[in-house]
Amino acid sequence: YARAQSQPATELRIVLIGGRRSDGSLRGKSSVGNFILGQNVFDTSRRTAQSEARQQEVFGRRVTVVDTPGWWWYWPTEDTPKLDQIEIQNSVHLCPPGPHVFLLVIPVDLHSSQLVKASLKQHLELFNADVFSHTIVLFTAVTPSTYEEKMSRIRRNPVLQWILQQCGDRKHFLNLSNREDRDQVKKLLDKIETLITINGGRHCSVDRSQGETLRKEMTDLTERASKRFDQVQKQINKLKLQIEGGKVPPDHLRIVMIGGSFAGKSSTGNTILVKNMFNVNEKGDRTTHSEIGHSVVEGRRLTVVDSPGWFCFNTLQETNEMDKLEIENSVNLCPPGPHAVLLVVPLAINTDESYLRVVQEHMSLFREEIWKHTLVIFTYGDWLGVKTVEERIESDEGLQWIVNKCENRYHVLNNKDHSDKTQVKELLEKIEEMWAGNEKSYYEDERHPIRDIRIVLIGQKCSGKSGAGNMILFNENFRKNYQDHRETSPCVKHEENFDGVKVSVVETPGWFSDPTPPDWIKDEVLHSVSMCSPGPHVFLLLVPNGRSFTEKDLKALLEIMKPLTERVWRHCMVVFTWGNWLNDVPVENYIVREGKELQELLEKCGNRYHVLNPCSYDDPVEVKELFQKIINMVTQNRGFFTTELEKRTFQNLPWLGKQRTVTEDESNQREQDLIE
Repeated sequence: YARAQSQPATELRIVLIGGRRSDGSLRGKSSVGNFILGQNVFDTSRRTAQSEARQQEVFGRRVTVVDTPGWWWYWPTEDTPKLDQIEIQNSVHLCPPGPHVFLLVIPVDLHSSQLVKASLKQHLELFNADVFSHTIVLFTAVTPSTYEEKMSRIRRNPVLQWILQQCGDRKHFLNLSNREDRDQVKKLLDKIETLITINGGRHCSVDRSQGETLRKEMTDLTERASKRFDQVQKQINKLKLQIEGGKVPPDHLRIVMIGGSFAGKSSTGNTILVKNMFNVNEKGDRTTHSEIGHSVVEGRRLTVVDSPGWFCFNTLQETNEMDKLEIENSVNLCPPGPHAVLLVVPLAINTDESYLRVVQEHMSLFREEIWKHTLVIFTYGDWLGVKTVEERIESDEGLQWIVNKCENRYHVLNNKDHSDKTQVKELLEKIEEMWAGNEKSYYEDERHPIRDIRIVLIGQKCSGKSGAGNMILFNENFRKNYQDHRETSPCVKHEENFDGVKVSVVETPGWFSDPTPPDWIKDEVLHSVSMCSPGPHVFLLLVPNGRSFTEKDLKALLEIMKPLTERVWRHCMVVFTWGNWLNDVPVENYIVREGKELQELLEKCGNRYHVLNPCSYDDPVEVKELFQKIINMVTQNRGFFTTELEKRTFQNLPWLGKQRTVTEDESNQREQDLIE
């Protein structure tokens, strides 16, 4: 478009609009505003959460620049927090009587899809005006490139072509890495003046009554936020008095995290534990199984359980059964129950009715009592910018419902800021205050209480049963038996108590490699079941992976297990006891290379296996993971193994002639159907 021939305007009013990049790069609107005005007047160290106007004289013109909050490029308006929507709408009222131009700031390397197009159209509707006729597309970059290279990139992208078409092909390129090149700014201002001339000198029309409505809405919101803050402080002070009055909090806090996928649960767990216990990576892999982490923080022992997240838009019915089971089971992984359940909610998205319904439905996996032990963790704390969390809550009815349900217990975390040690300290204090205010000190899922775990160890001589038992119980109770192998030896049982959970381990006698082990060993294995009445939760079949597993070994093990019937296999897990022998080679490689006998055994055990390294006796991680697998198996099996066949009878129904006893095969089939 042609350059304006008239005299330069004495005043230019500019509003910066556009999306937000997930990488947090400094190529956004605030950097552009500083570039245009020639001074660092906008804070680029944090997200822009409030529209701000700054004014400077630039090339003889009085230039006003308004910076605005960015939206996610790929998300619709309904996912943009209401607080951001209000601030975006208010931006045009900060440069009265209205902006001459909107600069739509787009990084030149932005991957623009149809989602970007839809999101842009929706967000521009917030202005209730013909924004496109007053817009110049401002492509930003931080690396030098030729005009031809930039245009080539744009021509290859149909969405960018569409955006330019809507803006009358008005565009400008700004290399933000070269702040000394003021000629870039002079050319931009010339283009803005040309646009003003094309528009007949008119600025974008602004509805003044809307501005008054927005100001009143923000004032009311701020007052409600202040009132909530005062309520929370009174509540905290009241609970602190209980602790100061002698109610001593536990020195070991058990914490469970639940929430939607990608809400930041794993990062939150790492922040709380002050170490990277839970896997967080840039590929966005989600947590698929509940995991346990331990640490000592601020003088307190902490156990933190991370759980799989539900997909943020999925109803409970749409969430798959494996995820539901893992979420439900998470509270059982820190027995006898968690002192605090952290409901993780990201501040970066809008908590609309559908999001709230999803939270409510997934919380119904637990008893109503869980809310008394729940505290809301707001992640993406950097998203608040200059806003308070109370303002964010009061702008969002969904958040108000959740926070009120948790009796005003909430905390903000910025998982990117590892230098701020106070945020974890304050969280732990809030958990202790919640504990002080509860009649019951922890939440226990009475539907699936786990108060004891009963384990039976089975394997050949020198398979590592004693060592495995000692690792599981964290002591040296089991002694290796070096007596003459002709001498029979009975089962040995030892117990320990861990945080209210009794762990019983029964070691059965081993046999020398023989496809037909002696009958007395089979009798002892059968006897082991009665030694951990009412029945063992798991049979750990010990396989030393330092030597081959042959057909003879498989036959012997099958013979040993035969008296326990086929039902026993759903309660079995293979434990490889020479983990150090593998070094860094994955155990799966060993399984594949070892051949069909070992693979057949694993198949009978539902492909459940675990590796123990006897050299890692002092490292509890391997044992914690083993317990986690055992608990998952127990949950899936809905209980423990017993040799007693329940005598089930059909009710005397009209279409049945008489009651009859269910056979063992029918019982097994019914139990298997239930599990599936």
